[in-house]
Amino acid sequence: EDLGVWWRFFGTVMMLFGNAIISFQTVLEEKLMKTDETPVSPLVLVGIEGLVGVLWTSMFCLPVAQMLPGEEGHGGHEDTVSTVRMLITSSVLQAVTIAYFIAIFAWNIAGMEICRMSSATTRHVLSQVRTAATWVAALMLYYSGLLPQYGEPWQGLESWGKLFGFGILVLGVLIYLNPDPRSGVRTGDPRAQSLLEENDKTV
Repeated sequence: EDLGVWWRFFGTVMMLFGNAIISFQTVLEEKLMKTDETPVSPLVLVGIEGLVGVLWTSMFCLPVAQMLPGEEGHGGHEDTVSTVRMLITSSVLQAVTIAYFIAIFAWNIAGMEICRMSSATTRHVLSQVRTAATWVAALMLYYSGLLPQYGEPWQGLESWGKLFGFGILVLGVLIYLNPDPRSGVRTGDPRAQSLLEENDKTV
């Protein structure tokens, strides 16, 4: 039992560390796209990050997961050879993989454009709505009858709590993105103050 508690604590710390790395990465992306000297294109950034991710995963993560003890699908062990074999022989898995690549590519490009036009903070605020959208999609899958095994039923008080929490989340996003009536730019945007100063000078 104590080992389980420590593993959960370790997992929580690793999640916090991972979020810190992602936050640093997003801020760096914003700086690279908004630099006055030679701004980097969002497409170039997505391509570089994708290439580095493929190299890191194929050269380090997958070999390590292949050598870890345990049963595949239960723990850290991952049989990469079996995964590649399934991908080659299953047309359904191929279609899902292609659809996933397209969705992630579109998601990353949209996130880069939001970061370039606004800020890294806005990108992360908007990404929080993804959790609420995932929950709604799970409810739709279950009650539509299409793929109920992958969906989630309404669970009484627990679901009402989720609905309330997601409502607060969406309300917070809308408040954050609320534009200033004088500048037409959201209040949290760094450009808002400069636009207000320009308007005061012209008046």
